[in-house]
Amino acid sequence: MSISSEARLCLALSQIQGFGLKQFHLLREQYGNPSSWRKLSFDALNQCISKPKVSSAVLDCLAQADHSLNHVSDWLKQDGCSVVCYFDSPYPEVLRQIHLAPALLYLKGNIGLLNHQNIAVVGSRKPSLQYADIAQEYAFHLAKSGMSIVSGLALGVDTKAHLGALAAQGNTIAVLATGIDRCYPAKNKDLYELIAQEGLLVSEMPMGSAPLRHNFPRRNRIVSGLSRAVLVVEAGIKSGSLITARYAIEQNRDVYAVPGSP
Repeated sequence: MSISSEARLCLALSQIQGFGLKQFHLLREQYGNPSSWRKLSFDALNQCISKPKVSSAVLDCLAQADHSLNHVSDWLKQDGCSVVCYFDSPYPEVLRQIHLAPALLYLKGNIGLLNHQNIAVVGSRKPSLQYADIAQEYAFHLAKSGMSIVSGLALGVDTKAHLGALAAQGNTIAVLATGIDRCYPAKNKDLYELIAQEGLLVSEMPMGSAPLRHNFPRRNRIVSGLSRAVLVVEAGIKSGSLITARYAIEQNRDVYAVPGSP
């Protein structure tokens, strides 16, 4: 799969310890796209990055004419695998609008779904039987109506949402809290493979990333960020689903909930 020069640069910058989304967006807001970054002085960089050691590493990276893809080259050779960055045309406009939008998206499957009419369906990992069935039924009918179903590949409601969309021969997007080359939870390996073939897998995490606790809220902001609205089927007070709902409100998305006694 071909990859833009901007995405190559963003991949290289992502390898620099201390250079994260905050620094990325400060550079973007002040200086535009990466072609302008290459002209910056050390002092200009340091205004956005603040740590001289990191600024020096970024300056060295920007000075390189080309950047190695060693850590992703084999993966990119597989069918349907690609990497897009914030500046690439396939990057979804709705995601660009969110706070600290991902600089990079690792993708496997139908990349066209990024800019589809998407709705997120989220909920408990251990739903009651009734709500599990409701999640699958809602996802089925939403997918039948032409919406793409976005969820997080977790057990419970997420799984039912993906299955409902696939049963309708519709579209579904699974946003991962791991590197795109890893499936979590392992129980959903078959579903992971099916979505890679018939839908789209998405992750902002570097290849090989483990399912660390702090990765899940980051995943949730993308679930809502890719979507026009979020449907919460069943969720605990401190659940990740309500984190997704809060992100959706911050992102000016509609939030819907299945009533307590449907």
